[in-house]
Amino acid sequence: MRSAHPRILRPPRPSRRRPDHDTLETIRKQGVIRLGYVDGAAPFSWASANGEPQGYSVDLCRVVVDSIAEQLEAQARSRCAG
Repeated sequence: MRSAHPRILRPPRPSRRRPDHDTLETIRKQGVIRLGYVDGAAPFSWASANGEPQGYSVDLCRVVVDSIAEQLEAQARSRCAG
């Protein structure tokens, strides 16, 4: 027999870590951002004849990487200046 009252679900507990800070700190320390793509999913992603990733998704990832690099450089400059 089912209850007439709906079940109340609790929202997940917030993480105590700040993943954005941890991730940016890892990128800063390692100097590397690792990305993956699906080969053969044109026009979104594929490998060119020479094995280089291509496509809309790959282009978007490159823009994001450039933006993160600029943010990290700006933070480094502000630390040196202040």
